[in-house]
Amino acid sequence: MRLNFKKLNDMLYIKFKQLEDTKSGLRDVLTYQKYFYPLQMQAAINENLQNLESAMADQGYVSYTKNKFTSLTDDIDKMKARCAHIQDTDLI
Repeated sequence: MRLNFKKLNDMLYIKFKQLEDTKSGLRDVLTYQKYFYPLQMQAAINENLQNLESAMADQGYVSYTKNKFTSLTDDIDKMKARCAHIQDTDLI
């Protein structure tokens, strides 16, 4: 009976470890999609439009892209600052 409980304990430990790894991976994917994917897409769009001379000559577009990048990076910085002091509720 003791051996059975030890084996069961080992199996449960592995299952809970897999669950925590899955939760951590999902949390990372959601964070990436919410905060970094828009920044990456904006960079790709801006990089392609830099080859278009009329877009680079348009002062309104240039200021729009600058404001867009600034707002995206500011949102990321605010979220990092807000989450720096928050503990993981799953660990508590």
